Amino acid sequence: MKKTTSILLGLCVLGAAGFLGITALSSKPTDSKDVDKEKQKSLTVEVIHKDGTKATYEYVTDQSYLGDLLLEEGLIAGEEGPYGLFVKEDDDEKSNFEQDGSWWQLLTDGKPADQGVDETLIEDGSVYTWTYTKE
Repeated sequence: MKKTTSILLGLCVLGAAGFLGITALSSKPTDSKDVDKEKQKSLTVEVIHKDGTKATYEYVTDQSYLGDLLLEEGLIAGEEGPYGLFVKEDDDEKSNFEQDGSWWQLLTDGKPADQGVDETLIEDGSVYTWTYTKE
């Protein structure tokens, strides 16, 4: 009886392993181009300058953070501070908080960002607006 039970148990294990193997073989392999497309996000960046003019930029990226993208693209520049990157220049226009209280405010889909640009995750389809602001 023990021999029959062992054989049946062995067949069940082999059958399960065979089924799992077939399942793994039949799953569609992921094409690396498809993976890249899933990671890519489209976004809009608006810059509202001191004089009220607006520039609009469209990006498609696989970057995760807005700061990384905009630094790479050369749209923003600034310096690291205790709370991350403090943007002092946007679209070739400088602000100077120390001199005149001016700074760049970041909005995400029309709402003030709740973290710095280097911690802002890029969401597909979002609009990020930089507004020259003066206290």
